[in-house]
Amino acid sequence: MNTLKAIVDKYDGDFIVLRIGDQELRWPKNKIVKKLNPGQEIHLSLKTTDEAKADKESLAKSILNEILKDREVESK
Repeated sequence: MNTLKAIVDKYDGDFIVLRIGDQELRWPKNKIVKKLNPGQEIHLSLKTTDEAKADKESLAKSILNEILKDREVESK
C-alpha cells in the first residue's frame, strides 16, 4: 500500500497542521482518533471504498477468530 509520511507541525484552532515535504495539510482535529504531538511522524494512506470495506471485514474476522480461539482454550 502506498503511504505518505507526514510530520505533525502544530494545532491551529479546529485543525491539526501536517507537513508533507514542503507542503502543508490542515486536517480536522475531530477526525484524529488520538492526541498527536508536534514533531510526531505519522503515515497517511488513501483507500477506495472497496479497499476500506475489505480492511474492515478482515479486521472483524480476525477479532472473531481471536474470541473463538480464547473460548476453545477456556472450554478445555
